[in-house]
Amino acid sequence: MRRLQSPLLFLSLFSLLLAGPSHASRDSTGWISEKIQELKDPARSDSEKREISLKIQAAGKLAIPPLIGCVEDPTPIAKIPMAGGECINRPGSLPIPPQCENPLRTLTLGERCEQLLYDILTPRYVSPYETRVPAKPISSGPFVVKNWGKWWKKYQNRSLEQIHQEARRKIDEFWLGGNQRSIIWK
Repeated sequence: MRRLQSPLLFLSLFSLLLAGPSHASRDSTGWISEKIQELKDPARSDSEKREISLKIQAAGKLAIPPLIGCVEDPTPIAKIPMAGGECINRPGSLPIPPQCENPLRTLTLGERCEQLLYDILTPRYVSPYETRVPAKPISSGPFVVKNWGKWWKKYQNRSLEQIHQEARRKIDEFWLGGNQRSIIWK
């Protein structure tokens, strides 16, 4: 009986080879695009959307093209707290600024996709040049990509580790520059 298993295994593997690549490998980013679209679903809870986002992020470099394709999507997907300190820790004796009356703002799919891109590109790294007390508050990350399409054209043939090496250099450059502004990553 053992002798039959080996030829059967060989034949089944050979038939898979003849059948060509599976649907998953032919359309390797299709599932990512579907997950991105699921973020638009108003019936999904915030925790479900966080789970979806984590799955997209876990895809790493494979997720970059579909995410870039959605960076400009204005579809609202969530309400999040306003960025900036003017609405937080404000003395009670001061009048409430108009932007703080409703301290939630709309997060768009494009903004979420860009956040995911930065999450994928930014390695777990602490620069040896990082100061514990920044010279001024950091409003964004250490680097900014102004044009994702051009960026991808330049970096698409690099591995994620090579991209992370470049990100580490940008992070060091940011801290060496006195963290006054984000570094433009072209």
